[in-house]
Amino acid sequence: MNLNLNRVVPWFGPVNTENMAKVTAELVKLHKEDREARITLAMTSAGGWSSIGFSFYDLIRGMKLPLDTIGSGFVDSMGVIIFLAGEQRFVTPHTNMLIHEARRYFQDKETVTRRDARANQEESDLYQSFYSGIVQERTGGRIVPAKLEEMMLHNTVLNPDQMIELGIAHELWTP
Repeated sequence: MNLNLNRVVPWFGPVNTENMAKVTAELVKLHKEDREARITLAMTSAGGWSSIGFSFYDLIRGMKLPLDTIGSGFVDSMGVIIFLAGEQRFVTPHTNMLIHEARRYFQDKETVTRRDARANQEESDLYQSFYSGIVQERTGGRIVPAKLEEMMLHNTVLNPDQMIELGIAHELWTP
């Protein structure tokens, strides 16, 4: 892969509104400059907000940007969904990827009613369905929902060879 350094956008850090806004603005700017030229999203992320990850994925896929992704360091949790937005997906030799169940964090001493707990479960189930659908589609069916659920239950860490074997990444990228 020949990397045009003028068309590399970094996503280093959490999946949150600030990073999404910054990265999306840069991607749109580069796309307006040259609609045919490939853009590379270089990323390291421990993950973050599910709603932001799905929103970014939908936006990028809907805009049909000529986007490739390079994962470096760690690409975890919702970072995997961001990574999967790329048409061509590369990982560096020392990248790892964590796939785990969705988590919800509460403030200290925050009380949760049964209704709140039920709503949280419904939201988690919906996000699990979204996550599974994207992973299955983008891996060409190599990871089906039951396999993904098993990986999530065991907090699975993947190395580059495993990512390529499973269809999450296409190739190893060595600068």
